[in-house]
Amino acid sequence: MSTRNFATRMSCFSLVSAIETDLRAIIVSELPNEYESMLPADVVTNAKERYAEHNKESFLKDSNIVELLDFIDFYDLSKILNKIKNNQKFFKPEEIVEIIDELQRLSKCRNRVCHSRPLEPNDFTTLLDFTSELIKIGSLTYWKNVNIALNNLDNPTFALSLKIPSYWRINNKTINNNLPLPEFDDTGFMGRDKDRTAVTKLLTSNTKVTSIVGEGGVGKTALAQRCLYDILEICESSEKEDSIFDIIVWVSLKTNRLTANGAAEIKNSISSSSGLFQNISRSLKGETTISVKSDLDEIREYMDEYKILLCIDNLETISSDDIRDFLADIPNGSKVLITTRIGLGEIEYRYKLDKLDDKPSVDLMRNMSKLLNLDKLYKKNNEGLNQLCKSLFNNPLLIKWYVLAVAAGFGNAELIDKRSGNFKDALCFCFENLYDRLSEIEKRAISVIACLRRPVSAVELRFFLSNIEETKIEEALHQLHNSSMLISTGDKIAEGRYLYSLTGVAEEYINTVRPVTNDLYQEIKEKRKEIQNLISEANIQKNHYNYDLNVISWTTKDEKICSIYLQKALSFHKKENRELADQNIKTAKSLMPGFSECYRIHSYILKESSPFQAEAELEKAIDLNPNSVITRYAYSQFLIAQEEFEKAKEQINEALRIDSEDVALKTYKAWILTLNGEYKAAVDIYEELLPEQHKRLLKFRISTHDQAASCYRRMSEQNIRDNDYPEARNNIKRAVEILESTINKGDYDHGTLYRLYDLLKTAEHLFSKLKDRSVIDDILLFIEYNMMTLTVKSTVQLKQDLSEYKNHCSPEFSNKVKIILDLLTPPNSVNIGERIIGTVDKIVSTERGVSYGFILGTDQNRYFFHRSEVSPQSFMSEIDENVNVTFLTKHSEKGVFAFDVRQR
Repeated sequence: MSTRNFATRMSCFSLVSAIETDLRAIIVSELPNEYESMLPADVVTNAKERYAEHNKESFLKDSNIVELLDFIDFYDLSKILNKIKNNQKFFKPEEIVEIIDELQRLSKCRNRVCHSRPLEPNDFTTLLDFTSELIKIGSLTYWKNVNIALNNLDNPTFALSLKIPSYWRINNKTINNNLPLPEFDDTGFMGRDKDRTAVTKLLTSNTKVTSIVGEGGVGKTALAQRCLYDILEICESSEKEDSIFDIIVWVSLKTNRLTANGAAEIKNSISSSSGLFQNISRSLKGETTISVKSDLDEIREYMDEYKILLCIDNLETISSDDIRDFLADIPNGSKVLITTRIGLGEIEYRYKLDKLDDKPSVDLMRNMSKLLNLDKLYKKNNEGLNQLCKSLFNNPLLIKWYVLAVAAGFGNAELIDKRSGNFKDALCFCFENLYDRLSEIEKRAISVIACLRRPVSAVELRFFLSNIEETKIEEALHQLHNSSMLISTGDKIAEGRYLYSLTGVAEEYINTVRPVTNDLYQEIKEKRKEIQNLISEANIQKNHYNYDLNVISWTTKDEKICSIYLQKALSFHKKENRELADQNIKTAKSLMPGFSECYRIHSYILKESSPFQAEAELEKAIDLNPNSVITRYAYSQFLIAQEEFEKAKEQINEALRIDSEDVALKTYKAWILTLNGEYKAAVDIYEELLPEQHKRLLKFRISTHDQAASCYRRMSEQNIRDNDYPEARNNIKRAVEILESTINKGDYDHGTLYRLYDLLKTAEHLFSKLKDRSVIDDILLFIEYNMMTLTVKSTVQLKQDLSEYKNHCSPEFSNKVKIILDLLTPPNSVNIGERIIGTVDKIVSTERGVSYGFILGTDQNRYFFHRSEVSPQSFMSEIDENVNVTFLTKHSEKGVFAFDVRQR
């Protein structure tokens, strides 16, 4: 117990003693010889009992009343004054009523001072305010002793020379204890009402071992002492014969204390398990035995026979299996309270103690400043003190260290400079006996969290420590969470997920004392870059297409991390590396077994090799996330491949229930209906979608027009089978209109020309039934008018399709088809120098624009061209893939290349 703490208590006692002495003198002067009739009976009885207990003899009637009045307290005085208030001459009626009320109000405060119980924060100031007002009351009273006490408040020698009478510590019931005066006696116990209640409740429950875990200086010892005194109060004030505990034992393992000048060693401190057990044994029976085993046997015997509450302060300073074995075998009825920076694990109930709240932090700094007469700091406004406390992480020890250092003459700037030697010394004190005991994996985990500078989930940590076994990471995380360096909070986004972060003090300790190495920093940087690349690529793909089955859908950070492994699995699958694909799927599932995308992507990989297992994975994905649109969409596509159209329709309907406005989902539903023969329902959807296709990307515009045309063609074929030829003609004409429209807009590829060939075949079938050639004539006329503007690939496809059609078309159309084929076949361009028709197949650009490219000629050859060969050069700004051109060819050392490239 520091001298400063003791001085605070004795200053309080000097005021209490002075008030009681002066009031006793007043009462003695007012009482007649037959005084007992003027005193409340219960007051006389209690005073005589205290007298007899202290003097070991009964109070005689003829003894001096002053001797008896020495054994009355504030509450007794208030009762006596109340009884004689109408017969005394020292005070006015309203004055004596005020004194009586104040004595009753301060009775608990007075008892805390005299009964060696922990002081409350405002005890001293409350007593001081009362005494200051008291000297203004009563015209006939000098208040001699009160004035002497007030005049000597700045004289510590006066207060320290006083002695609290032992009889004031006598209670109805005495519980043996060796509790020290609490460390917070100078300022009182600040805040932590919930913590105080919770720990006291644990000590009175069936929990055998309770550990208060927290970083150095957070107030573990203070909370433990406050709760132990609460338990002591409960035991001693209990009217029951059988108390909760018979004995309370305190053992401190502190080896250092923090001063304004740094850490100072505590002499004769306990530094081993044998020393701990010897101390406990000595506290219980007054002596120690010759061996640790004998001490342990004695302790267990005592704890078995008596209900003992044992508190071990700062247990982290020693480490021994003997201690764990001892704590694991505590007899029923006895309890152990521990304060430590490192939790013990399964043998304890761990109570995590966090930093102080803002208000008690400010109150602590203000009270300390007032106690040390630091007016400038004491009078600082709340906001200023709040900011100062936050810079000290609301850590009680650091706040006290700061105030003491200011009192010792250190400058504010030096103290709050987190790079200064003083501050580093304070940080090191908070983490002594902790950091060096961490394993290398635990230190690395802490460094990763410090490097990321934000709360991290277990999944993220496993990603950044991917070279370490999963079980070892989990174990390290568990151990760190048991320590005082790591705190966990629930994730507001992902229910049930916890985020881990360093405490403010721990983060500063890592930053200033144990900084992250450059190698680890670069490693983390590369990992973060990997995540960012995934996000960028996914965003591009999502903007391209909402429900691309190759894009993993995530909502949380953990899912994002998991998606990296799923993306790698897809990549290895495309490269046909099944082993690495499976390995990454396995990693993703172990990270997040409840993430539905793990199973959807696995299904995507398995769909060709093992459709049965693929479907099981899709079912699992839906069970985990029934509202996943992309899973429903993927399942419908899988079912289409299995030709289970009804089930596919169910899945796409579920997807549309969740996202009813998505065009891709509507389009796919229309295609499912088409495949299922529900043409009327399908064309209704297509007709709704076709006017809006200009808003979509090219490949989706092409596919939608192709599907719509196919739906009308299939419906026309059904009409022919039903002998409904007029309706068949209407539907095939609508199909032709759709394809002609998309080709005119440039929204086509060579597949569109194949769809046009399908229409020709259906129209040919209709012609055989109806002898109406208008549809075929329309198609051939459209081809003739547009064939020179088609891309080379489309031209090649068209030639192939018309050549096939020519072999089985009706004689009425064969001549027309031959003419078109002749036009599509250019003169033989074997000789260099003859112009060739082609389409730009690929271009390569730099910052300056197009650098070079390749052209696919109608002769099916691919030609290189350089930007300098484009004519005119203004055409360079328009040239792009799929642009139709004509060009000449010539030889070079590297082969034939194109020159004089012109737009066709």
